[in-house]
Amino acid sequence: MRKISFTHSDLADSNLITETCAGVRVYHRAPIAFALADVKNGEIYFGFESISLARVIEDLKVRIYDVRVVEVKVKVGFTAQTHTEIHLSVGIGRHVIVASHERVYISEQSYSSIPDADVGALLSPKDAWNLPTDGYRQGIRLTRRMAAYIDLLANNESQSHILHIMWREYQLEISKFVEPLNPTIIDCEVVTFTALERADGLVVFDYA
Repeated sequence: MRKISFTHSDLADSNLITETCAGVRVYHRAPIAFALADVKNGEIYFGFESISLARVIEDLKVRIYDVRVVEVKVKVGFTAQTHTEIHLSVGIGRHVIVASHERVYISEQSYSSIPDADVGALLSPKDAWNLPTDGYRQGIRLTRRMAAYIDLLANNESQSHILHIMWREYQLEISKFVEPLNPTIIDCEVVTFTALERADGLVVFDYA
């Protein structure tokens, strides 16, 4: 991966390759140029070239739900270096990581079994934010990373409001066919997440 200058004029020859729910827009200008842009104002803040990422997108036909730019500090002996990585969320528990040395890693996490008795590892809305447990909230459980991400999103909104949006989108999703005991990925206006209805009726929300 090599950083490059990418201007708004370059967008005319580029394709938007992220889903509408993504917090960052990713543009691809063939064959190997990419740019990350702010969703709200369209400002381009990072441009780079990557042959490996272009091949992954072409070969795997991935859908990109979220993007993160990660600075990794590596110290070898007395010398410290900083490398930039691009982390792309491409599905339930699947991430494509593009490293600065042009290597691409595909990380997969299994969501196939959340133990029924493992309620202690999950948070209720009351545990996370001391919200009332009336109505739909009583049936929701959150992973700790989901709760942490909602906290980040709640900069200008309350956690209760975000949780309501997620529950509404979940209800819309289950009106379709949902395979029992398998997580469903949901793209809503604030976050991409997975929902899994357990055998005991509790619904687990996790960050996708």
